[in-house]
Amino acid sequence: MMNTSALDINFKLNSDWGDGFSSKISIANKGKQELEDWILKFEFPYEITKIWNAEIVSRVGNQYTIRHASWNSNISPGANASFGFIATPGNVTTKPSNYILNGEVIGTPSSPPTPQPTPQISVGDVSVIEGDDSVAQFKVKLSEASDKTVEVKYSTLGETAVAGKDFRGVSGQLKFDPGETEKIVSVKLKGDRQVEADETFTLKLSQPKNAEIAEAEGVATIIDDDQSSTQPLPQLSIEDFSFQEGDSGSTNQQISVKLSEASNEKISLNYTTANGTAKAGSDYTATSGTLTFEPGETTGTIEVPVSGDNKVEADETFTLKLTNPKNVTIGDSQVKITILNDDTNSPPPVDSNPGNQGNTGNNPTQIEPGKTYSGEGTFYGATGAGHCSFNATPNNRMVAAMNAVQYNKSQACGAYVEVSGPKQEAGAEPVVVRITDECPECQPGDIDLSTEAFKLIANPVDGRVPISWNLVNPNLTSPIIYHFKEGSNPYWTAVQIRNHNTPIASVEFQKDNGQWEAMERKPYNYFVEPTGVGSGPITLRVTDINGETITDSGINPIAGNEVSSSEQFPLDGEVADTPSLPPIPQPTPQIPQLSVEDVSVIEGDRGSNGVAQFMVQLSEASDKKVWVKYSTLGETAVAGKDFRKASGRLKFDPGETEKIVSVKLKGDRQVEADETFTLELSKPKNAEIAEAVGVATIIDDDQSSTSPLPKISIGDFSFQEGDSGSTNQQISVKLSEASNKEISLKYKTANGTAKAGSDYTATSGTLTFEPG
Repeated sequence: MMNTSALDINFKLNSDWGDGFSSKISIANKGKQELEDWILKFEFPYEITKIWNAEIVSRVGNQYTIRHASWNSNISPGANASFGFIATPGNVTTKPSNYILNGEVIGTPSSPPTPQPTPQISVGDVSVIEGDDSVAQFKVKLSEASDKTVEVKYSTLGETAVAGKDFRGVSGQLKFDPGETEKIVSVKLKGDRQVEADETFTLKLSQPKNAEIAEAEGVATIIDDDQSSTQPLPQLSIEDFSFQEGDSGSTNQQISVKLSEASNEKISLNYTTANGTAKAGSDYTATSGTLTFEPGETTGTIEVPVSGDNKVEADETFTLKLTNPKNVTIGDSQVKITILNDDTNSPPPVDSNPGNQGNTGNNPTQIEPGKTYSGEGTFYGATGAGHCSFNATPNNRMVAAMNAVQYNKSQACGAYVEVSGPKQEAGAEPVVVRITDECPECQPGDIDLSTEAFKLIANPVDGRVPISWNLVNPNLTSPIIYHFKEGSNPYWTAVQIRNHNTPIASVEFQKDNGQWEAMERKPYNYFVEPTGVGSGPITLRVTDINGETITDSGINPIAGNEVSSSEQFPLDGEVADTPSLPPIPQPTPQIPQLSVEDVSVIEGDRGSNGVAQFMVQLSEASDKKVWVKYSTLGETAVAGKDFRKASGRLKFDPGETEKIVSVKLKGDRQVEADETFTLELSKPKNAEIAEAVGVATIIDDDQSSTSPLPKISIGDFSFQEGDSGSTNQQISVKLSEASNKEISLKYKTANGTAKAGSDYTATSGTLTFEPG
């Protein structure tokens, strides 16, 4: 343990410009012992927006945890290390206090230190193809970095998968050094060619030290990859599900589960709910059980009780996890369930005009014309795509994401808002952005802008700035456009309104009896009629937040169809009639781009099971299924000798953007240069290939061939015993040649006919050869 009195921590304010300041903290080691892998905690009521020569591990309240950089991790006696940072706001009156260095209090605390939350340990689920020598890699994570060493024991436990038959049982102890938050536990599988259902086993955590266990068990699903000569296993499908919350009481929501085809065997799987932003007990009732399909059945239902309330809140989510499938394969083992908020602070007044669904003036979730809002502005790498389901706009990045409350289930989509920040206070022109996405973590009043837009209101180094904003008229003169979603048909119809001056409040279609039927607004900015609107032509009525309506007839609700209206919404309440103007040019639909990333992996020795994991990505989510073929190709690495050849076809379901291709390596102890092979993509469907080749570099971990290891030699040795007393006999040990590295080996005596204690003194130790 370091002598804390020998450590000195100093804070220096370099400059203060009112809106922010620059400063430095130095750690001086005045003792005689080296300070290793330092982590510093302190109380500081300012927001650090940029740091150098260190990194921020966490911030809890006003307490920061700062970790060294790679080049200043240790502080020698008489030396010091420092790091600098920029923080906000300026006019600094309070210095950092309550320093804690590597778990030791430095100096006298000015106030009781902030209680430290106990890190939570959890282990995630994993799925892996059975194969011949696959590896299940469980990720074990800490909820936050600790300044103490955290330990936890682990062990595998068979379920439908049997240890020794389907996988190799493992147990041991993980150690998280200070600052570490993630470890991997690898479990080797034992493949076979037996056609069987997917099987599961668990990794269980126990006996934590300096932490608590939040999620004690991770489930590994071994996906069977063998083909039946008679009938392949059916695939189970279940889609993400959303529903209206309701006002009170508990209602059972029924989630549909389908099989790709009927089976002549009984099929079963387990299910259980897990919290997200929605919590069991207050938002829904925790549910678990077993779903069974009798032979010949193809549909099943899982019921989840959900609690309603009158609270105005953001939409909430929880998950339904599927495990332990028997006689079936699972496409997606986790399903997101969204509880759609259907409450407002005050219900809108009844209007004699059924089309007037506009602004009531007192709905906090609706953006009101003429009103100025305030909040905080941040930025992200926006492209124009997002929750609003618009196409990316690479030539116009003046876009933003609205906070979840005022996003209002996509009502803000397509709205234009004028934003002012610090640069506008200094005289710059306000910035107009188009809302194309939702910011779930933002508070009411906040907007997350594109990087390009944020630069026009503040310096990016500021990170988070106060803003004010209001709804504006973009002065679009071309008419609104009806866009029908891919997959629309007479029995399920989804339409999106594009190119509108003001936010859309509702969309209705006229039924055969002349009555108007409201379509359901979805968070992804489409209005949906779950039972369809028929084959058409149909009549649609669109209402904006001002209560103004546009009605168009003769519309064909065909998937992918776009129909121009003859009218546009203004902000002044009068509908602008523009029949002679052509429709506004729409961005060419962006075809998703496929790419594969390079990867590097340590070779390992003979019998090891290294895996190169190529990440294959889509540039954006698609509403269609995307396929692409892949195959490996040797370069300096040879298939069969250095890696196992792989080929196949990837399928991205709608909404998915990432897939992993795992290629097994074949380790050896041969001294050789690093070797490479490639994964090549080809024959895409519903996408284009942007980056067709990913390079895998196998990093050789054997001794360099440029400097072969020297050999140690020692000969048999004999000497005269002598008559009395003890004498030291010197035994010569030689190297075949000098080395430029330090060489060491251990030695130890062992009895023969001569016995330790009576004939010689037992001896052991380490012999070291310095370079040369």
